[in-house]
Amino acid sequence: MRFMNQSEKNAGISVRLLALIIIILPLFKIEHMFFMPLL
Repeated sequence: MRFMNQSEKNAGISVRLLALIIIILPLFKIEHMFFMPLL
């Protein structure tokens, strides 16, 4: 059971990291689109 729990924790962490990357990357692109004309 401990091995199952550890693998589930690792999978959850990787999924959270992927979700954060997917959420953050478009925000950076939008910021560049807004700020590039100002610069």
